[in-house]
Amino acid sequence: MENRYPVIDVRGISVYEKFSSGKVIKIIRFLHVEVVSIENKILHELKNALTIKNIYSLDGYNESVLSEFPSEDLINELANLEISGNYKFIVQIIDKSAFNETVDSKMRRFSNDGNENHIPLFNYSFVVIDRSGNELKFVAFKQNSKTFYDYIKLGHFYYINTKNADLTEKKNEYGYKTNNDFEGRLATNRFTFKLLPKEMGFTYPQVKFDISNFSEIKKRSEGTVNIIGAIVKLDNPSPFVNNETSQMSVIRYIYLVDNTKNVIAISMFGQRCFKFNDEDIGKVLAIRNVSIKSIQGKFHSLTLTKISQFYNHPEPELDRLKDIVSEFNFKDLVLPVLKRPEDEEEIKKKLYSIQALVDNVDANICPTYVYGFYRVLQWGLLTSSTKGHGDSKITTVLTKVSLYDETASLTPVTIFSNKLAKLIGMPEQKVIELTISQNVKPIYNLLDPFKHQLLFFKINIRENYDGTKTYVNKSIEDIRLPNMALYSEVLKESTEYAKKYLEDQ
Repeated sequence: MENRYPVIDVRGISVYEKFSSGKVIKIIRFLHVEVVSIENKILHELKNALTIKNIYSLDGYNESVLSEFPSEDLINELANLEISGNYKFIVQIIDKSAFNETVDSKMRRFSNDGNENHIPLFNYSFVVIDRSGNELKFVAFKQNSKTFYDYIKLGHFYYINTKNADLTEKKNEYGYKTNNDFEGRLATNRFTFKLLPKEMGFTYPQVKFDISNFSEIKKRSEGTVNIIGAIVKLDNPSPFVNNETSQMSVIRYIYLVDNTKNVIAISMFGQRCFKFNDEDIGKVLAIRNVSIKSIQGKFHSLTLTKISQFYNHPEPELDRLKDIVSEFNFKDLVLPVLKRPEDEEEIKKKLYSIQALVDNVDANICPTYVYGFYRVLQWGLLTSSTKGHGDSKITTVLTKVSLYDETASLTPVTIFSNKLAKLIGMPEQKVIELTISQNVKPIYNLLDPFKHQLLFFKINIRENYDGTKTYVNKSIEDIRLPNMALYSEVLKESTEYAKKYLEDQ
């Protein structure tokens, strides 16, 4: 309707305040708009300011909520909400959808002659925020009453009490961009909302977490941190084989810079990989609960997990960093060099049968590592060794295993307790405790079911020289259940190659 000056009929206006970029702004929402006519010309252009009072309505307020109102230490954060447990929240309504009749209901109404005995059903949703900046979307499906929808008012504060909350995972790719990865469902009435007087709410959300600077983070090897940084680079999403599930997944690294030009890398997985594009370069992010990833006890990068959350607060800090990094030349920044996860093409290039591996080692052609689909013939004797004293004492457990496939067998191959723990799904410390106990039968009872089972291995190969003789050490870097789709593909290619080879003889 460009340059056509439509005349609209507005029924219902909601106004509420929001803290944004260091200023208090008023959000004005037209609740119902209809086009009355489309005018091509306006004879008298009026520019009178429209005066709107932000009325905080107490319609539906019941003073009994005052007796239920919890003390400060009993008020929870939305980020900590789980399915089980009793939770109490103070929230403000910051967004509210229309009251929309479902498609199925419309179809039934249109197909119902005379509309007899038809009860229309509606969907709606709204978003709340707590005093710490946590946001949560509530959804309601197939509702036949508008009472609760009208009770929930934009900008108003409510006391929420819930026990055994009904939560559903948010569809990140298409879902509302709140900073929690779950949504609340209203249909089961497990959430109670009670209107509060305005003075019992909060002025503006205040994010309650400490920000860690990048230089301090790089000195650590474990734990979770909260960070603020500006995006300076985005890697392309890359498919890889998930070590835990042996299934294909997607990983992407984003690089953030802080106010000292220190750059850190953050990995993300799955649908989160597609949330960013080149237009986000320079954007400042605040992220809570980011896990530290280390390799061989040294810091490697940060990684997002299910509990990681993005925030638009605290805005003053975000704005300050944005002003600082706007002066940076991103091309001059030193970015960390990361070890990439292997993809299928890389695996296939380094895939060896045991006979091929043995032949290469005998010919002194030693690859640094190989992949293979092998089976365990025998677990060796579990041994332990301890280094250091007191709090710095470290116990290491290892064993030598024999592997085989259709072509040959390979022994000995070293495997350490951290790889055994991953295979059997047990904490490494528990594996160590079982090993150093006098009864090692329980640990073998867990390992023996994997004997003769097809497994996927990554084996490191290195030469050691003791002054008189060169030894070839083989150690298992990764062991997991195989990706059967990849195994079938490799088997098919090998069969076709062998068939063609025989035909050419």
